[in-house]
Amino acid sequence: MNITLFGGSGAIGKILTEVTIQNGDNVTLYVRNAGKIGQKHEQLNVVEGQLSNQDLVEKAISNADIVISTLGPALDTSRKLKGTPVADGHEVIVTLATPTLKSDKDRNLCTMQLQTNP
Repeated sequence: MNITLFGGSGAIGKILTEVTIQNGDNVTLYVRNAGKIGQKHEQLNVVEGQLSNQDLVEKAISNADIVISTLGPALDTSRKLKGTPVADGHEVIVTLATPTLKSDKDRNLCTMQLQTNP
């Protein structure tokens, strides 16, 4: 399975990356700072960019079977945040990932999985 993961440099993202690689999945991480990704693996692709870069986000999700976000707010509250980068980023991800359900078959499969996995 091809998985695109946003927030792969955080604690949960790192765990999820390790588990998906162990499961034999191909993982694309979308991160702000590729230097924070310590591991290298033939099943791992790292894309560095800002969440506001719609072209790069779209490229990162273009071959994904599933898109996962582990994005969360920065823990450093001493800096003054401008806007809502995580919420804005989720809006970009959802907007661009939704059209990947192109066929009726894909939409039906997604609906079935949601119904069987509450």
